[in-house]
Amino acid sequence: MDSAVAAKKGLAAAISDIESRRALVAWSSGAHTAVDVGLYAYGPGSEHFRGHKDNTDIARLLAEAMGLSLAPAKPAKPSTSDAR
Repeated sequence: MDSAVAAKKGLAAAISDIESRRALVAWSSGAHTAVDVGLYAYGPGSEHFRGHKDNTDIARLLAEAMGLSLAPAKPAKPSTSDAR
């Protein structure tokens, strides 16, 4: 393995370790698993979180509940006052 690639992977692993410790998160595996996890919700809109949900749907459901859009942001157009 190229030393630059190894250094990059080492840096990523170090940052990941720091983030996990600060968030008080422990990992049982360095890989993804196919195990279902519980998702709990109460209050207005909680009915949208009942039953089996694909993990890729959760962000969309949360955004909809908060009235937000997950559409990519469009670059801001320069204002006419900027042109001199």
